[in-house]
Amino acid sequence: MEHGGEYPIVMRMAGLWPENIGGYERHRMRQGGDLGHVETHRSTLNTRLIGDGS
Repeated sequence: MEHGGEYPIVMRMAGLWPENIGGYERHRMRQGGDLGHVETHRSTLNTRLIGDGS
């Protein structure tokens, strides 16, 4: 995906198992934990890609 001449890449190398979905969702929705590093006004710019694209 080309966007403005940049190639943003986010990779998840570990498998996601059913027992981990709750933690994934808490992270994705920015609920709990230290959120001091999160720029919430930029969260709408995130694109979540799940699957192998086929």
